[in-house]
Parts: sequence; C-alpha cells; structure tokens
Amino acid sequence: MPDAAPATPAPAPAAKAAPPPVAPASTFNDRIAAAKSMGTPASTAAAVTAKPAPVAETPTESVAETEPESPEPAPAEGEEAPDSTDEAEPADETPIPGTDAEKLTTGLALMQKGDLDAAVRALGGDPKLIPLPTKKAFRAMARRELKAQARDAAFDKAKAEAQGHLSTESNHLSQQQRALAARYAPADESRTAWENEDFLACGKALEKHFKTDLATITQKLASGKVGKTPEEKNLSAERAALAKERADFEAAKAKESSSKTVAQKREAAITRVGEGLKLHPYIAGTDGKPDPEALEEVFSAYEKTWDGEKFTKTAKACADELQQKLEARAAKRGLVKAGATPAPVLGKNGKPAVAPRPRIAEPPRTAPRNNLGTAADLDATRASRLALAKRVTEQQRRGVR
Repeated sequence: MPDAAPATPAPAPAAKAAPPPVAPASTFNDRIAAAKSMGTPASTAAAVTAKPAPVAETPTESVAETEPESPEPAPAEGEEAPDSTDEAEPADETPIPGTDAEKLTTGLALMQKGDLDAAVRALGGDPKLIPLPTKKAFRAMARRELKAQARDAAFDKAKAEAQGHLSTESNHLSQQQRALAARYAPADESRTAWENEDFLACGKALEKHFKTDLATITQKLASGKVGKTPEEKNLSAERAALAKERADFEAAKAKESSSKTVAQKREAAITRVGEGLKLHPYIAGTDGKPDPEALEEVFSAYEKTWDGEKFTKTAKACADELQQKLEARAAKRGLVKAGATPAPVLGKNGKPAVAPRPRIAEPPRTAPRNNLGTAADLDATRASRLALAKRVTEQQRRGVR
C-alpha cells in the first residue's frame, strides 16, 4: 500500500486587520482627520487618517479632486444670496498668538461675526481645506443669524416703547378715573342713599355735590326757576373771566418770585465759586480780578454735572478741564502765552499753597583762613583789641551803641 502523502495543513483564517492607532492630534488638520476616522471601517480608516495630498496650484482644481461639489443651498425667502466674489480676496495667513483658551475665544467670536476663514486661522487650521460650498453655506447661515439678531433687537426696542406708551396711558387713565370719582362720588352717594331711604345721608351728599347748604337747595328748587337770565349769564361769565385773570396773575407773580429767588441763589453760588477759584489761571484776569465770562463758563459746566442728587465734579475740576481745552486750542493755532506772571500753585482745597521760604546764602568770607596771622602778630595787637572791647562794652551799657 503506497505511503499516503502528508496532509497539507489547512491555511489559517486571515486575521482581521486591526485599525491603525490614531496618533495624538497636534494640529487642526490632524484633529479633523481623527474625528472623521472614528467609527469608520478598517479599510477606510487608513485612507482617512493619511496625510492629505498637497494642495494644487489652482484652488478650484484641488477642491474638485478632494471633495465633490455639492449644490449650493438656496437662500431663504427675503434673504440675500451668498456672494461668491468674497472668495477672491487674499487670505491673511498670519497666525494669531496666544494660549488655547484665547484662540478658542477668538475663533468663536469670529464665527459669530460670520468670518469662517479667520476663525479657522485663529484655531490653527488652513482655510483652503474647507470646500467652497461649505463656506457659502456658512456665510448664508451667518447672514440669516445677523438678520435674526437685528429683528430681535428691533422687536425688543418696539416692545420697550410699547410698554412705555402703555404705562403712560395707564397713568393718564388712572388720573382721569380719580378726577371723575372725586367729581361724581357725591352724586352716586346721594342716589344710593335715596334708594336705601337714608334721607339724612342723601341731604349730606347733595350738600357736598352742590357745595351749598340744604336750605338754599330747597329754596332754589321751590322757586321754580328754569335758568339764568341773559344778564345773569353775562355776570357769571365776567366773574369767571375775572377769577381766571386773577389766578393767572397770581401764578405769574409766584413764578416771577420763584425765578428771582433762583437767580439770587445762583448769583450767590457764582460768587462763592469765584471766591474759591479767584486765583485759578482760567478765571484770574490780568488785572487780578476774576473774569466774569470765564467764571460764568466754569459755573455753567459745574451746573451740568448735577445728576439729580449731587454734583459729580467739583468746580475746580471743571475749571481745570476748561483750562486744558483752552491751552490745547492755543497750541493747535500756534499761539504762545504772553509773559504774564506765572499762575499760583493751588492746593487740594483750591487755595494757593504756601511756598517755602528761600534759603539765605551765606556771605563770602572776608579773608582766607591761611591769612589770619601768626601767634606773634596776635600778641602784638592784644592790648589794642582789649581796649576796643572795653570801649564797646561801656557804650552798650550807657545805651550809646
């Protein structure tokens, strides 16, 4: 029996190719490639994670080779079509320095403004790798977002105006309601009291409504008079006109008195400010007296700082600002200040600061120390010097010297 040929071992099943490990993302393009490769089959993972082919010289050809052009989304009704001429503008490829947080913040801000290329550059990517249809769709979306924000802002403004109008009208209606209630409340009280047969309350309500006593009301009703005569109507009209004229005169008199009081108070305030700033270079005149026009300008600027509760600036600060504006205007026109005396230095309280006294220089020596003479010379003049000292002492004692 012939020997059996050794059995050929069956081929082992081919091991399933494991997906290549994803390298740590270091740049924006690597991170995009890694994100695309997540969850894809092993056969396409390597192709996705591979380094993209170099960009061709013509951008449109590279886009056509790498990404098929998708139809551009049609703009919504009432919106402008995306402008494709923006792609012709040269892109600024200067990287933006800063940390990752600053880059992310800058990128988000640029995306909110609708500048996709600048946002990609801020994040460290290459805007040329983004397909043209994607850019057009993003710009259309950005335009829609900006228009929506503008509509929201206009709606909020109109809502605030409507709320203010409604509040004003509500206050006006409330005032009218209070006035009508005060005018016709006694009539309603009298009707209610008559229905309840409370004639005492009804009489009081009638007196309040007609502003007279009940006896006069009863006499008028008993007279049967049906209206005023022409003479009485003229007399009532004259009385009403006289009362109105008197009220207008009293109001004008009160307003004039109030205006005079306000003017007097203002003049007193101007005087106080002028006394405190009389040495300020903007107010002080060449004759040493405050300039009235400059003082009025300073006080007017000081009045404008009143916010309803207090002055936000001091009078000295207003005068300093006006002085700075005047000097800046003179410098622009090439004017030079006249040779006047320098303005005094003011302290914190607006008063002139006390300048330190100048130091008195020591008098020069009459003779150098090396010419004082020798000991023999001093002994020779000792007697004459003692006699001179005695004479000076005697004169001082008698008061002659």
